[in-house]
Amino acid sequence: MDKSQMTEYIKINFPLNETDYLMGNGEGMWLKVDPTTKAAYDADASGGHYVGILDNDSVYFPGLNHGECIPFEMRGVYRPVADFPGLLSKLTRLTPEGKAIIIRAIASRKGAGHMTDSSDQSCEGTTCCDCQFCGDKYSFPTPNDLLYMDPKDPLIKHFYCCCGDCELYEKDITGLGIQECEHFEEL
Repeated sequence: MDKSQMTEYIKINFPLNETDYLMGNGEGMWLKVDPTTKAAYDADASGGHYVGILDNDSVYFPGLNHGECIPFEMRGVYRPVADFPGLLSKLTRLTPEGKAIIIRAIASRKGAGHMTDSSDQSCEGTTCCDCQFCGDKYSFPTPNDLLYMDPKDPLIKHFYCCCGDCELYEKDITGLGIQECEHFEEL
């Protein structure tokens, strides 16, 4: 793989469990790929094994950061999906704590089901990761004062809507997605 040829961008999904992998669901993240891979992506190729370079940090996978080489497969007209069966073993910069969080999240989803009550302190639901206003305060030039780190488990972050334009303003949206904000289209 010649990293100097990785000049094109595509978005792929990073599944949280085997079911997400099979269905093609997961956290959407940007990869840098070579022009040949981008052409296959644009042509809605299906199958095959490709590799790209992650261009942003993950919200769901602590330690999965910019610059990581990610294997993935094309899914035709659907968004490509990271190679879930080999994903954890190939993450060289993922800390043991990060791996434990991923395994705990997968176990909770396979066991009692996925918790989505955003008022629950142990909620590990989806975050407002695509919102230009919300997110990890270290990802923005100006710190986001509406981010709260749970003192009981400092690795779990609680996100609060700070778009200022909807009824969710200053409310815990950890278990919600940005689509719950009525101004989603404007964002």
